[in-house]
Amino acid sequence: MPSPVREQARFYHSKRWERARLAYLEERHFVCELCGGLATIVHHKVHIDADNVSDPMVTLNPDNFMAVCQACHAKVHGDGVTAEGVAFDADGNVVPA
Repeated sequence: MPSPVREQARFYHSKRWERARLAYLEERHFVCELCGGLATIVHHKVHIDADNVSDPMVTLNPDNFMAVCQACHAKVHGDGVTAEGVAFDADGNVVPA
């Protein structure tokens, strides 16, 4: 069975996520929902983890999305780390820390 980090990385690099992410940012006109700056990241309000990474009602549901800029995304996550050993890159993708 793949590791939870690998499953998250696979999801964040999937075509389904890329399409959902871009559609949501376009719908929000690339405006950060927290500060009004340039949104480049779609944040999941319910964070993606090993228990829900395969649940499209969490991962691909626009009701669970928030368009944010990189600075606001880091604030939402504190230090930008989501789980031990992973972080977000400039595009909001999960990457090894």
